[in-house]
Amino acid sequence: MAANHGWIHGNACRHKRKRVAQAVNKASSAQPCCHKVKRSRTLKVHFERPTLTLTLLRALHRILFEQPEVLLYKEMQEVFVNNQPHRVVISLGSNMGDTKDHLRCALEAVCACKGVSLLAASSIYVTEPQGVKDQPWFANQVAILQCSPEWTPWFFLNVLLEVETSLGRVRTRRWGPRIIDLDLLLFGTQTNKDPWLTLPHPRMHKRAFVLVPLLEIEPELRLPDGNKAAQFLDSIPHTVEHAIIRQS
Repeated sequence: MAANHGWIHGNACRHKRKRVAQAVNKASSAQPCCHKVKRSRTLKVHFERPTLTLTLLRALHRILFEQPEVLLYKEMQEVFVNNQPHRVVISLGSNMGDTKDHLRCALEAVCACKGVSLLAASSIYVTEPQGVKDQPWFANQVAILQCSPEWTPWFFLNVLLEVETSLGRVRTRRWGPRIIDLDLLLFGTQTNKDPWLTLPHPRMHKRAFVLVPLLEIEPELRLPDGNKAAQFLDSIPHTVEHAIIRQS
């Protein structure tokens, strides 16, 4: 189901679209990526296969500043020993503009990365804002993807951030309105906690707008610690009615 090219739709000017292509190219591979910027409001980006560059740089940082004997082994083991595809879970959200179209474009862009394919996508739910209540309600969705062995969670997160930027997200107010929000929930059974990334996502077990669509497509899903995701949803005060999720 993976495609070689993805179409990202937005209202950015031509100059901004060119900068978006360059940013995605930089995040996607150390090798040059093909990109084509048209005069219409469409950006065509070719996501190349990821290389080991980002992982090796992170490993070097850990050698210099952290615990090399533990962390370097873990980093290199992920790249050179684990030759199995990764099962990745992401959440998508938007409460600005054409929210459903933003979710569609974001998911298409992620699946356009080479080595990434879509396994399942939930329905789109209308959900009550959390954290900051005084804002429009969100459209939320969860997708399960599969990516090839050379992907790492840090690289995948970086691509998610680049897709957010390409669709026009500007980070101003925490938990405030956003044109698109992409979160990496699970990357296989990997666990991690560092300044860049926490796995599983640290708040996924507290969010009905994550767990409801996730359990729609994977009812028996277990977190890396062995606990079933469904048991966390049972402890959250929420209601679901006609694809509308309310959480107090």
